[in-house]
Amino acid sequence: MNRTIVQTLQAKFVVGLAFVASVVGAVDYVNQYPVRVHAVKGAISEPEAGMKANEGVSTTLAWPMGGEQPVLSYDYGGKTVGGYAVFKVTGFKAQGTNADGKTVGYPVLRLSYSTHPDGLRATGDFTRRGCADYLGPTFDNPVLPANVNRFELYTITRTGTFIAPLLQGQERYVRIQLETPGTEVSVDAFEIRNTGVYSRETPVGSFRCSDERVNRAWDMSAWTCQIASFPNHDAWRVVDGKLLPRKLEKGTAAGLCAKRSWDGEGTWSADFELRTNPHFASAFGLMLRAQDVDDGVVVVATQPAAVQIIRRKNGINTLLCQKILDEPIVDGVVNHLDATVKGKNVSAWFNGVKIIDCDVADLDLGGKFGVYVEKEWWPVVHNLTVKDGKGRELFREDFSGADDEGRLPGWDYSKSFRFMADGAKRDRLVWIGDLWWAQRTCFNAFRPDWPYFRESLKLLAFNQTPEGYVWAAPYAETPRPPKSGEYGHFPSDEFSAWLVPITWDYYLHTADDETMKTLYPAVKKDLAYLTSRCREDGLFLQRIETSSHAACMPPNDPRTRVYMEILLWKCYCDGAKLARALGHAEDAAQWEKLAARLAPLIRKTFWDDKKKIFNMSLEQRNANAGAHAFALATEFATPEEALLLAPTLPSDAASKFHLLGLRGKFAYGFDEAAFNMLEGGAWFKLSDPSWEGAQCCTECGFLTRDGWWDESHPDTAVAGPITTYLLGVEPVTPGFKTFRFAPHVVTRLSFAEGKVPTPHGFISARWERQGDRVVATLDVPAGTQAEIAFPRAKSVQVDGRPNAGLVVAGHHEIVVEGMDAKALEDKSLLAGIPTTVGEQWYTAPQKGWARDSDPNRVFTHTIDFGAVRNLITVELTAGPELYFPRDVTVEVSPDGQTWTRQKELTGLVYPGEGKTIDVDLRTVGSSLSARYLRLSYCHPKPKCDKRLGIDYYMALFAKVRVKFRVD
Repeated sequence: MNRTIVQTLQAKFVVGLAFVASVVGAVDYVNQYPVRVHAVKGAISEPEAGMKANEGVSTTLAWPMGGEQPVLSYDYGGKTVGGYAVFKVTGFKAQGTNADGKTVGYPVLRLSYSTHPDGLRATGDFTRRGCADYLGPTFDNPVLPANVNRFELYTITRTGTFIAPLLQGQERYVRIQLETPGTEVSVDAFEIRNTGVYSRETPVGSFRCSDERVNRAWDMSAWTCQIASFPNHDAWRVVDGKLLPRKLEKGTAAGLCAKRSWDGEGTWSADFELRTNPHFASAFGLMLRAQDVDDGVVVVATQPAAVQIIRRKNGINTLLCQKILDEPIVDGVVNHLDATVKGKNVSAWFNGVKIIDCDVADLDLGGKFGVYVEKEWWPVVHNLTVKDGKGRELFREDFSGADDEGRLPGWDYSKSFRFMADGAKRDRLVWIGDLWWAQRTCFNAFRPDWPYFRESLKLLAFNQTPEGYVWAAPYAETPRPPKSGEYGHFPSDEFSAWLVPITWDYYLHTADDETMKTLYPAVKKDLAYLTSRCREDGLFLQRIETSSHAACMPPNDPRTRVYMEILLWKCYCDGAKLARALGHAEDAAQWEKLAARLAPLIRKTFWDDKKKIFNMSLEQRNANAGAHAFALATEFATPEEALLLAPTLPSDAASKFHLLGLRGKFAYGFDEAAFNMLEGGAWFKLSDPSWEGAQCCTECGFLTRDGWWDESHPDTAVAGPITTYLLGVEPVTPGFKTFRFAPHVVTRLSFAEGKVPTPHGFISARWERQGDRVVATLDVPAGTQAEIAFPRAKSVQVDGRPNAGLVVAGHHEIVVEGMDAKALEDKSLLAGIPTTVGEQWYTAPQKGWARDSDPNRVFTHTIDFGAVRNLITVELTAGPELYFPRDVTVEVSPDGQTWTRQKELTGLVYPGEGKTIDVDLRTVGSSLSARYLRLSYCHPKPKCDKRLGIDYYMALFAKVRVKFRVD
């Protein structure tokens, strides 16, 4: 994309900001303070003062000897926040003094974090290693620079500002408690500072409709992508003028000055403090006479009480000498460390006292200097100076020159790409397989060339082996591309394949030719790798060593799965589209040929003509809702197949595949059923103001109350499909040069309107139902043209003339006739079931997998019959006793909005697996007329998750059948 277009696009985005601000209000994405006091226990005065800064009033926590421990918690609001804890201590009282008159028993504050009140414990809502281990038993989650704990400890030895050196990626609540009886602490405010933590850009796209639930879900989806979009994962961050250095997993331990070097005699000095690491000794190191980050001398001050001189050579550390200090190094105390060089001698001074010195035989190194920090060292550095042998100051750094993202110019340290992660709270890695779900939300809410998404693609292309295999979830700071045969911590051919579809979708929305110079060669190599792994007939042959996938985390599932085969087909199709658009006709022809060969082979191999399903795999001959949703979402299914597959998808479920099913049903015009899936997912519940947890799209749509689960999961963001289908705007040719305006009008919305950012400016669109008419307006940006489609209408007029061909730039008024409720009915949901006169049974799509830590959670199963049916009986087949609900409520509705309670069953006794419970819906011998039936289950038995150490609940029946009468 050329510079002029980008500048024009950015200028036009500004116009949309006023509209967005009027909807979401002004947001301070940098300084984040609590919005309310959540709970108070013990002796705490002025708790509201901790919600504000510099007001002249402090919150005081006091723990009198023999009294109650004070505990205070704040709520930062449903959107949740993320960043570094920053608070100012205005006063404190220790336990007392010892016989020498020294203060003893300093107060210790503990801050812990959670996204729901149920997880607000002293250690927060998870513990280190208390999480899923599918990335390996030693893999740390969250990924640094996020704190691997959900709590921090601060020893209060002074007044002034305290800063956490590691960040908390996402939380809604903070719990503050005093750890030491007989002490007290007064604090000005508990702030979470977003300095280079997540994007500060306000959405410029918009969507509004007549259903406020949909509006909240759109806003929540945009926020989910925003809080999971990281400017960087740099090893250095400057917050409030203090340097927070940390060694990232794949980064270097040292950061060296690029502005100045000195290899003569002299003194290197720093003021620093340490933060408590509950698992390891924290420390701080000065590096001097460094040739590079792997070669030099390091002087270290380390807890509990030691000073060391280390020779670092070829990345290997050798301890030259060490001296134990008389007193421990207390966290929070500002200390002074000096390293002095005279000839071959290196001396270490701590707080002005010479501690040790030793001769370094091979001291003739380079002249660079800087800071050295291992992964488990958590220092905060105030300044760094260099003086020559005569005491003249050569260099001073007080870290005041950092940019607004906390990056420090003039220093070489590990830096990362911008990227959009698989959640702010947990993995904090870019997961290639999830970007296809998330990317349209980014494009429609922010802008097509959303830098976090664009840089994610470049990061993935960088992490490609010479054969073309792409890592599923690389670290952002990875310093080198992987070697041949290095498959990463999640070895997956399925995830490698996703590079192709996400690159095409990015180019379709942006026409970003400059970025394609990096991405297209990677796409070509990826397709070559995938093709090399195919059997002679063209089906993909899965190897065990790269067989992790979305449904099986460890690499041990080499089945020949229809999901993977459809994904390969999509890769060939999208690769061919990308090649055609970029002028690579030979590549396009090759991939079109492979796609044309593979599609009939998939049908021949996996379609079960008797069951009218795609079998899950060659080895497992049964239906799989995820594979069916994928066949629809990728538009692999023929219209005839779609009629058969759509009814197999549950309308309410907790899964990222639920979003695929929603997209697929919209794509084939099953709009009412697709809207049911929108209602049946977790989006409306999560975005409701009454939800006490994170109002973000969560992993698989879980209503998470506790534990390690990801609560800002962009791959379940639904704003993209809402804009694409309910508003009805999507690109046809790259960069929206041509786009389609085809609203999927549904009976439960009376209007929808919004703005879609494009490289040419905003597309503004609105439609409104007026009886059997739809009145719409469309603003087409200069340089684009639009195709207008209302396929279910009797007639469409554009600007007073019959709709014909493409419309050019400008404002257009559209009148659609003949869009009555009957025309909008879905014809799909009972497809394949004969509707002869008499009584018939309908087997409902199985309820998707869901779980929750709340014992009172109500699990719902909504069934849409596609039209009003005369219902007679519901037959519930029991599955395992563990998932059997003791209470069941049956409700019916004519429209999916107004519900009538028909039956309420309480205290059910488990009948045995496979046994049935019949619920008669008739009243005085007459059948019940309704289009929708909703079953609500609650109070199953708990099951313990051994990995997380918490109980969770699931409720479902093995099968649900409904008997209805056709007259």
